[in-house]
Amino acid sequence: MRVFSEEHKANLSKAQKGKKQTPEHVAKRVAKNRGQTRTAEQRARISEAGKGHECSKETRAKISASKKGEVWTKSRRANFSETRKRLEYHHSDETKQKISDGNCGKVISKLQITKNRTVNLGRKHTDAAKRNMSRAQVLRIQRGGEPRNNYISGWFNSLKNKQWFWYRSSWERRVMEALEHAPTVSNFDVEPFSIEYVDGGYGVRHYVPDILVTYTNGTRQLVEIGWDTKGKRFKYAAAEDWCVRNKVQFVKIIGL
Repeated sequence: MRVFSEEHKANLSKAQKGKKQTPEHVAKRVAKNRGQTRTAEQRARISEAGKGHECSKETRAKISASKKGEVWTKSRRANFSETRKRLEYHHSDETKQKISDGNCGKVISKLQITKNRTVNLGRKHTDAAKRNMSRAQVLRIQRGGEPRNNYISGWFNSLKNKQWFWYRSSWERRVMEALEHAPTVSNFDVEPFSIEYVDGGYGVRHYVPDILVTYTNGTRQLVEIGWDTKGKRFKYAAAEDWCVRNKVQFVKIIGL
């Protein structure tokens, strides 16, 4: 195999700078390389050469346009996944935010939902992925405004707290109204924080209590509103443990 010197490579690069390949030349090169598999050494060299190199906005737009509508085969998905694992590749926080902003407000079609389910069929989330999903759900809840199916939801204007609170059911709204007009209640906070707990068979999860009430005599209550089901026993145990450590009374309101 012929190896060029660094000086010769620089001269070639300089000579080719600004030149554009004709469609015929591109087609010939693609046809010549079709079906060939790069060796591990070649992939390593290409990866090393691309480190630190950033494409211009124009180049990224061209790549995006050329890939639009392209359907990946199972083998290509598998190769892409394997490459990410081998390189231990992860998106930066900035990239994650850009992806999130780009997808914000988009409506996923039924066909895309079916495809996503088919691709992920049989796969299991890692413990780290479960923890990340749980944290993301907590953030969505704490931001407010997240509707729940088959429940009455909306904003409650608390003059006592000089704040708007999001309620997720008619039960929560009634409790807020009662606390608002109760003379013994100094203030209350809705979904004030999250409590980490271990769910049997699932792993680490995060639980957001409904309301933290502070009374005029200084006592506090952590209030949970809703049905008392077996699936909630782990989160309730975590809430009771938090209350013991922080000298707060834990109260469950079932049905209104």
